[in-house]
Amino acid sequence: MYQISDFLFEEIQENYPELAEHILMENKPENSCRYISREKRYEVLRRQKWRCNICGCKLKYSKENSWEGEVAHIDHIFPYTQKEFYFNREENINELSNLQALCPKCNLTKSSKEIQ
Repeated sequence: MYQISDFLFEEIQENYPELAEHILMENKPENSCRYISREKRYEVLRRQKWRCNICGCKLKYSKENSWEGEVAHIDHIFPYTQKEFYFNREENINELSNLQALCPKCNLTKSSKEIQ
């Protein structure tokens, strides 16, 4: 069993998606709903036209991408840390309407605050 901080896991998920999947499989069920699938991650980025939802800077899927931009953080609009209070039920915290792509700077600034 792995013990990893949320920040470190997010970095692993962005840069080594296969390793992130392995970590989640080893740590089920506690952290399994924190994982954002590759398909959802791509859909969020595509929906936002590969731009940060706060500052508008260019984003990319992972550091392996050749184009310029920050590696996207996929963020919960309604904070994951407050998932038990999510209006559409806790198990739906990862639905597309609650996800946004942010640059690392905006995501770290946002922390657990809900975007209005």
